Amino acid sequence: MYKANYDGHMMHGFLTRHLSEFPDWPEDPAYKNFGMVVPAKDGFLERIALIGTSEGYNDVRYATKLMQLAKPRLESPHLAIRKEAKRQMAWLEKLDGKTYDMDSFRSGCALRIVSMLQLIQKWEGK
Repeated sequence: MYKANYDGHMMHGFLTRHLSEFPDWPEDPAYKNFGMVVPAKDGFLERIALIGTSEGYNDVRYATKLMQLAKPRLESPHLAIRKEAKRQMAWLEKLDGKTYDMDSFRSGCALRIVSMLQLIQKWEGK
């Protein structure tokens, strides 16, 4: 979603529309697999689709944080920061969410965020 400039997935339309995910859905059985939670007496039961959606949003937050740190520093007066910012922006650009191992993305992005923060603190004192 991040790379495609897509801004949502209609989660509100698929959360708790029907009491059971197992029988055919009355409107259109093609939508049966989109149910993300199953209503329960005291709330709802999460399905793996909701957990996956949450992880997807976390991935977007990681990439956004890295971009927010790197993009404004492409014109930094400090060579070390400018070089690191270019490196991080190039890494973000080459990512392919359809084929990339997202566990590696999460740990790599976290490491890159920390690296940028350390350089910023060292050279800009922020």
